[in-house]
Formats: sequence, C-alpha cells, structure tokens
Amino acid sequence: MICLTYNHAAYSAAAIASVAEQTYPNIEIIVVDDGSTDGNADIVEAALKSCGRPYKFLRQENTGNIAMNMNRGIAEATGDYMSMFSLDDLLLPDCIATKMELLIADPKLVFVANTCNMEVDGAGRVTDPLYKSGLYELEIATAEALLELEFEHIGLLYMQGVVISAHVVRAIKGYDEDLKGDDLIIRTKIFRHMQAHPELGFCLLHRPGVQYRKHSENIHRNSWRQVKLALEWRDRFFPDRSMPHLWRVWVVRALKTSIAEGDMDTVTTMTSEHSEISEVYNGYRGSWKFWRNMAKNKIRQLFARA
Repeated sequence: MICLTYNHAAYSAAAIASVAEQTYPNIEIIVVDDGSTDGNADIVEAALKSCGRPYKFLRQENTGNIAMNMNRGIAEATGDYMSMFSLDDLLLPDCIATKMELLIADPKLVFVANTCNMEVDGAGRVTDPLYKSGLYELEIATAEALLELEFEHIGLLYMQGVVISAHVVRAIKGYDEDLKGDDLIIRTKIFRHMQAHPELGFCLLHRPGVQYRKHSENIHRNSWRQVKLALEWRDRFFPDRSMPHLWRVWVVRALKTSIAEGDMDTVTTMTSEHSEISEVYNGYRGSWKFWRNMAKNKIRQLFARA
C-alpha cells in the first residue's frame, strides 16, 4: 500500500487502521507525508508503529506534487503488486483480498478495480452507500474500450484501493511528475500499456472497496484545476482530438463560480491562456443564462454594500 498524506491529522489514524485491518495478510505500508503542518506526521508515525504491519515512513518538505510523491513511494515498494491510497479515506476490510484472489488465480490479470465506492463525510458518516463510476455494471473486454470511456468521462474511476501489477507500474515509469492529473494520468498509461500488450487482462468489481471521504479540502472541488489538468492530459495522450463534452461542462461550471465570486481576473487569465476555454466562454456569454447570472451577481453585490 502506497499512501500519501498531507494535513490529514483528523483522518490518518483511522485510514492506517483500515489498511492494517485488511483481511489480506501480506501488506507492506509505505507512507509519504508531504510536509504536513498540523501534527499529522506524528499521528501517522504512532499509528504505523502500532499497526502490526511492516511499514516505511517517509517525511519530506512540502512539494505539492502528488505524482512525485507517489513515485517516491513506488521506488520504496518491494511487493509484486501495488495499491495507492490517500490517508483521508478508508479501505473496506476485504478491499485488497477480493482483488488478490483474482490476481493470484490468473497471472494474466494486471489490474483489478472497483467500479463503485461508498462516500462518507468528514465525520465518517455514509452519505452515499453506492457512488457509481462510469464503469459501474459495464462489461468491458478491451483496453481500447477503457481508453475511449476514459476520454469521454475524463475520470473513469478512483484509483484508491485499485491493485496493479508492480511490473506494469514500473514498465510505464509510474506517474508523470510534470502533469497535475495524477490518477487520470496513471490510468491512461496503464490502459495504453495493456493496449500494447493484449495478452494482459483486467477485472472490474461492481462493488465498493473504499469509503471515499468528501471534505472541504478535496482537490476535486477545485474546478479550474480540473479544467487545466484535463487539457494537459488531452495534449499528451490524445493530441488530435477535441475536448469532450464533459470538459466543456466543467469550464462553464468554473466560469459560473468565478463570476459569482466576482473573480473576473481568473476568467480573463484562463480565457487568454487557452483558446478552447475562450471558445467555451464566448459561447456561454451568448446564452441567456450568462446574463441572468450576471444580473443576479450585481444584485447580490448591491445588497452586500447596502
């Protein structure tokens, strides 16, 4: 288990316990703390010392580079299989065992993932017992099909708790440290590797494996970050294709948020830097929804000053 953590003091002990309590016996825990400032590193170290599993704990200065930190964990791993995990989430007890059973039974399998998860809030209360990914209940047979669905969904499934052959992770040279989209990038690289090696197989489990915790610090809440990382990903892996419809929905959502907050500087910056964002913005400006929202924002500002 390669675990990343940053300022997860409220969650990390429970997350490590969920790894230690896995029903699969042979688990090495590797944790990279990216310069936490909330006392998290000490909590992690104490939890690891008492967890009963072999572990390595790597403290470092803050980099803010998830891909780089994952690669550092990968370099320390010694097992034949790897699973990535963030210490603000929780593994369900049989998350790893259900996948290892399949991988051990069929040496051609190199990738086993859940197509749904539970969602919990900051206090650990279940808010959605079956949060479905774009792969839920689909029977996908080829890496080509996975790649096409990845392109349309720009985020096919969470990598938390997925189990991957260490040989494949090293063959694709891990994460791309110059790109923001860590999970999106590693999935695309894995799928492309399997496409080039059709003898390799994968399996999708239509049941939850992880409790994904939604809280105010989740990276996915940053709309402009999502917009930019998807552009970087497309440019690297699908340079001849136009951005899919979902991405345009994301741009409009980010525009609405910035406009509502009166942050026109960000709108100007983003539209000037990226012609495709500018194209979406110009289309949005021509809609009645844009002018309705602009009017609402003006009214809010007037009341706020009153």
